[in-house]
Amino acid sequence: MSFPTDEVITFSSRHTGGISLSLSRYHRQWFITFPRAYGMIAPQRISKSLNDPKAASSETEEHSRNHFWLNSTVPSSPYDPEDTESKHIGSTIHELLDADPKIARLTGRKRMEVSRAYDGEGKETECLEVEVLIPESGLLNQCYYCLAWEVQGQEQRFKSCGDDAFWCSSCESKGAVASSVSGTLEKLTRDKIFPLIDKNTEARDSLYASP
Repeated sequence: MSFPTDEVITFSSRHTGGISLSLSRYHRQWFITFPRAYGMIAPQRISKSLNDPKAASSETEEHSRNHFWLNSTVPSSPYDPEDTESKHIGSTIHELLDADPKIARLTGRKRMEVSRAYDGEGKETECLEVEVLIPESGLLNQCYYCLAWEVQGQEQRFKSCGDDAFWCSSCESKGAVASSVSGTLEKLTRDKIFPLIDKNTEARDSLYASP
């Protein structure tokens, strides 16, 4: 299947409750993300992390650009490719493999890793290798400096600013130095100080945060 090369690729299935999803990546770490805000103010846009980037260090950087070992922070229900009717809301492997359009497939390789799922941390789990079928241009990007997200359907995509990072048009127009200073200050106040002062304030999610 061919995909558009100039827009964020979104997908959904009977497992996503009518919500469209997207994929994002930073270096070796993959995420399922929300391609738009769905009417919420400053929502979290990362749905779940899909793999352990440290465990992925055994793979080449090139291979990791379209493959990952599925070890999600959200557990999966057992997957049966012959079952075309059951709904498994929130199950990571079902969201990926039953997606429309088809955005991923299993390579057939398996290995054991320490589970990252909230119900099984510390236990060993079998991880399946997933190949991502959509082009890199179809991933949802986040601005490295101000943490703004691309939005499904927007005409102007974020541009690469090096090292697998992207920046929005506003930060690009200010330049790297000014954007770094303002971005660092905003991350300190908005994501560290404000959540300490107001318990109803959450730190913004970030593709660039250390796992």
